[in-house]
Amino acid sequence: MSFDENNAWSLLRELASRGKRAPGTKEHRESIQYLFRIMNSLCPGTWLQPFSLQFRGNRIECANICGFIQGKDTTSTILIGSHFDTRWIADNDNDEAKRNLPIPGVNDGTSGVVIILELARVFRNILPAKNVLFVLFDAEDLGNIDGFDFSIGADYYAKSGEIKPDLVIALDMVGGKDMHLNIDVNSLSFPQSKKTFNTLFSIGRNFGYPCFYKNTIHMIISDHYPFLQKEIPAIILIDIDYPQWHTHADTIDHCSKDSLKYIGNVLFSFLMEQEIV
Repeated sequence: MSFDENNAWSLLRELASRGKRAPGTKEHRESIQYLFRIMNSLCPGTWLQPFSLQFRGNRIECANICGFIQGKDTTSTILIGSHFDTRWIADNDNDEAKRNLPIPGVNDGTSGVVIILELARVFRNILPAKNVLFVLFDAEDLGNIDGFDFSIGADYYAKSGEIKPDLVIALDMVGGKDMHLNIDVNSLSFPQSKKTFNTLFSIGRNFGYPCFYKNTIHMIISDHYPFLQKEIPAIILIDIDYPQWHTHADTIDHCSKDSLKYIGNVLFSFLMEQEIV
C-alpha cells in the first residue's frame, strides 16, 4: 500500500469539475459537505469545525474539515493541512476585466486537498508512525480582500482546535507543472520546524524529485503561520512562484500528476518513519 498519484489526479479532476469554492458561494457550501463525506469515509474520526464570517454584507458559514488517524506511537500528533477554498478575485490576472472574478484554484487549494485525501486513504490500512491529523482549512484565500488576513481557518484551528498538534505541515500549490518548492524563511524559525523541513527535502532529493532542487527563498504567510504564532513547529511546502497564481489560468491544464506524486510519496515516507517528532 502506497500513495497513488492516479487516485489523487482523478480526484483533482473531479473537484475541478465541481466549480469554484469561494467562501459564501453555493459551490463552497456544497464542497464542505462533499469533502466531509470523503474524509469521513477514510478516517475513523472525522468532524467539522464550523465558524462564520461577515463578508461583503453577508454572514457566510465556513468550516475546517478534520480527520484523525491513530498512529503506532500515540504520544504525539502531526497535522497535515491544506486550504480547500478558492479565491474570490484574480488579482494577478493580466486581464483587468477579470480581476474581480473568482478563480478556478485547481492548484491553489485543490492540489493539497487531493494529496491529503489520498494519504488518508493509504493510512486507512497502514498505521503511521505517529498520530496524523488531516485538516482541510477554510477561508485561507480571503487574504487582502476587504481587509481580511490570509489563513483564517488555520488561525481558528490554531486557537481552538480539538486536538493540539506537535508539528504542522501545510501544503499549498503543490500540483503545478515544473514545480519547484520554495525555501520559506518562516518554516526555519524553530529548530523542530527546520529539522522537519530539512528532512522532507532530504527525502525528496534522495528520490531524485526535481521539485526539491533549484529552490528560491521567500518569507511566506500561509496556513502554517498561525501555528508558528502559537509556538507550534510548522512548515509549508509551496511553490509560490507558480506562474498562474491568483489568475484564471489556474486550471488543471497547468497541473501535473507527477507533482502530486512527488509530494505524496515524500509525505508518506516521512509519516512512516519512527523518529520524526
